[in-house]
Amino acid sequence: MLGYLSVNGSLIFKKSYTDSDYYDYNYFLNKHPKIKGYNKLKCKKGKGSRLYTMNKRARKKIENATLLLRHYQNRKTHSIKFLTLTFAQKHKKPNQAVSRFFNRLMKEQIITNYWWVKEYHAKLYEQYKELREHYHCLVCVKRYTKKIQILELWQLQAGINTIIIEFANIYIRNKYNSFLYQIVCYVAKYSSKGIDKFNDRVYSMSEQLSKQANIPIIYAKTIKNLLQSISKNANNTEDKNIYYRTYWNQAFVKKDIVKTYFKIKKEMESDKFYQFLYPNDFEKCIIRLRSKILDDYKVFKTLCIIYYISLNAKSVICKNTQEEKNALGLEIDFKNFNLKPV
Repeated sequence: MLGYLSVNGSLIFKKSYTDSDYYDYNYFLNKHPKIKGYNKLKCKKGKGSRLYTMNKRARKKIENATLLLRHYQNRKTHSIKFLTLTFAQKHKKPNQAVSRFFNRLMKEQIITNYWWVKEYHAKLYEQYKELREHYHCLVCVKRYTKKIQILELWQLQAGINTIIIEFANIYIRNKYNSFLYQIVCYVAKYSSKGIDKFNDRVYSMSEQLSKQANIPIIYAKTIKNLLQSISKNANNTEDKNIYYRTYWNQAFVKKDIVKTYFKIKKEMESDKFYQFLYPNDFEKCIIRLRSKILDDYKVFKTLCIIYYISLNAKSVICKNTQEEKNALGLEIDFKNFNLKPV
């Protein structure tokens, strides 16, 4: 791998990517999915001991989900809105209630995609010292959907006394006059605090937005073309658009970010060598199933050998006992003779 491309347009590549398309085949053979991987690490402290917070990785996923939300939006029939969900009383399992609420909205085709981030209500804690969650959401909702319609579905999960604080459009108020920049500002406002800690997930998103894996780039020509397109859009040379690091360099795609991401993804997935190095989910399932069958076959073969050995051992034991009986049968049995006592 010479580099990889993220959904947010971050291109990270090796300093010496132009030297040659070199691959360490021993590394790929050892780390390839066909080779049985390491066992999963188990938590030593036990179930429920993990704490969740908005860390750097979570903020990056939310940023990527925002870009994908805008990419998948049908602007003629749907609009992107802010949504804030609260609970009238402390809920035992708030994440499950929110999940059921969004599943209902998706099933009735009111929304197409969403993500949410939760935090504790600060004013409620200052007044009553109670930790109660509320959720900041970004949804791609059908146009002309009324707030009362969303509220009725939310009250089925959160209670009749629950209200929705915010269900509003996005107004562009930034110097760049950019819709995406305004959404990123909203994300930064509510997801960059990272001070609240929870025992369950602090964010979630729809299935379509969760597919945001980095794309490994295996050819130097692909990286060169990306850098040329970045410099062309910025009207600068390549050196001015590259951020030099210690081992890896970095550049950012600033125009048609998600379209470029899917274009490179399609090119890489159609390559035969890429398919060998990075098989898709179906191929991974086949590989796991094949390895499992081989493991089961080895266990079955071992059991058959043990069973065969045990059968031979039983036959030897039975043969020995039969010989002992025959040997005892050679002794004179005085009961068969009509002998008179003396």
